[in-house]
Amino acid sequence: MLGQWLISFQEAVTTVAHALDESRPTHDYGPLPQAVRKATRLYAAATFPSSYGMVLEEAPVGADELPLPDVATKESLLDRAMGQILDITDRAEAGPGAVDAVIETALPLGGRVFSRLADLTDVLADSGADIRLTWSSPYGGVRASRLGARGAQQCRDALRAVQPEEQQQQMVGRLVGGSMLRRTVEIETADRGVITARVDHEVTSLLSAYANRRITADVLVSTARSPHGREHHSYVVLQLALRED
Repeated sequence: MLGQWLISFQEAVTTVAHALDESRPTHDYGPLPQAVRKATRLYAAATFPSSYGMVLEEAPVGADELPLPDVATKESLLDRAMGQILDITDRAEAGPGAVDAVIETALPLGGRVFSRLADLTDVLADSGADIRLTWSSPYGGVRASRLGARGAQQCRDALRAVQPEEQQQQMVGRLVGGSMLRRTVEIETADRGVITARVDHEVTSLLSAYANRRITADVLVSTARSPHGREHHSYVVLQLALRED
């Protein structure tokens, strides 16, 4: 079981990392770039007794790539992907609202991630096993999460049932905020209220040019309906322009 799960885990980590990579296109077609696969490759460092557990490590860095002492390192793409996966496993154990919480967290990552996460939870759901994940990084410290067989089954069934749909829409509103860390902007609209949308542009320059001004935004809207009937939406800004009215 562990070997099969590790294969699915590596694919899930790489696919999530590609979804988080700011340089990726907005669609999910084509093979994953080799640069992303290399940056997220995990290596086995040790195996627990009876192969019930394993220590995984990031690829070792060369001597010329070692960070300077006492200098904070930038969060790697692998760290970000692991954080996102732990967010999802946490939400899969969130009780009655777990299914909707998992869908809402996974939706901004795209349809391909839904499939990889379903494969990952499928192994646990079928085997009846629980798993505990602990990830340590110089940037984010130590974080742990647990996913039980029941939570994995709920997560798997929901992800397989949901088919995210994408549609390009034009929205009119006002740019009211943004986050450089999450690379998102907040747009206040008349019909949807304030939406948070991912952007591929530099957030600071967008806020400088458009903050508190009326804009027209071309937005890629992803929609998923949970088995309970609730709609979830995710937004990606493709283009912004000032509105002359």
